[in-house]
Amino acid sequence: MSKGMGESTEGRPRRAPRRGDTPFDRALREAREQGPLLRLTGLRGAARRVAASHLIRAHGDRPVLYVTPDSRSADAAATALAGLLGERAGESRIRTFPRHDTLPFDRFSPQPFVVAQRMAILHRLEASTRGDDARRQANPENPDERPPIIVAPASALSLRVPARRLVRAATLRIAIGESLDRDELVARLVAIGYQRMALVEEAGEVAVRGDIVDVFPPHLEKPLRIELWGDQVDSIRSFDPASQRSQAKCALALLPPPRELLFDRDGVIARSAAIRARAAEESIPAAQVDALVDSLLRGAVPPGAESLAPLIQPELESFFDYLPADTLVLV
Repeated sequence: MSKGMGESTEGRPRRAPRRGDTPFDRALREAREQGPLLRLTGLRGAARRVAASHLIRAHGDRPVLYVTPDSRSADAAATALAGLLGERAGESRIRTFPRHDTLPFDRFSPQPFVVAQRMAILHRLEASTRGDDARRQANPENPDERPPIIVAPASALSLRVPARRLVRAATLRIAIGESLDRDELVARLVAIGYQRMALVEEAGEVAVRGDIVDVFPPHLEKPLRIELWGDQVDSIRSFDPASQRSQAKCALALLPPPRELLFDRDGVIARSAAIRARAAEESIPAAQVDALVDSLLRGAVPPGAESLAPLIQPELESFFDYLPADTLVLV
């Protein structure tokens, strides 16, 4: 009688290789002993993602950037890696860094939820480059959150992003017991890109009810409810946006900007001459430029203003400037 595929020649069941000790894992370890591993060839189809999962697992709890040719490939890769790595929903390290859903120089701005998703990752990376304490503070609800596995289409990485210094300076830090003026807090949140709403349901929104300020930072899974007692922060809790019921307590809240275009009134005044000079070169009517500058001075972002980021916000960096030195990059 012939032997089954799962049996050895001695008639005993064949043991599956342990995770991290497959022939592919052993081949990777041998290759790394000879020097840095820069390129793998001969992979086809799903084998690329399987190989990526082995490389990510061997990299340990350190950040990873997985670059794909386009957005559709990024979505498929994120789903495949979640299964191959055994990532659980709600606890997964996998984060997608999307491209803008508009083309450069469109007269439309990207959807707020797309920009908030990008800023969530930038905030996490910016905090991680400043050490473990900053990384733990970046997510008070889950201080032991592991560094992310970022899946991004190449087009999402081609755009310049706000400098780390700007993101750090724009991030608000609120702790229980500190003195805080409610109206000033809301004004600062609106200035860095939060949209004031009646109820908070999506990332990048803020709402006010008496001495309660609800705000949804882009990097958290749930919004935060900041309760004031006079001018003092009395409590900070996460809450369910569907039921609006308070949940876990927090001692600290970090509120990073949900918008990539970061500017203030003084900055617009300082750069208005450069904006007008560039407009004159492009033969753009002065009335149109006046309307743009006036809108920026009021803190509003006109549709499509993101294409003017180098003029409005000259401090721009590459996405790769945000990556910690121990990041594994897979293309």
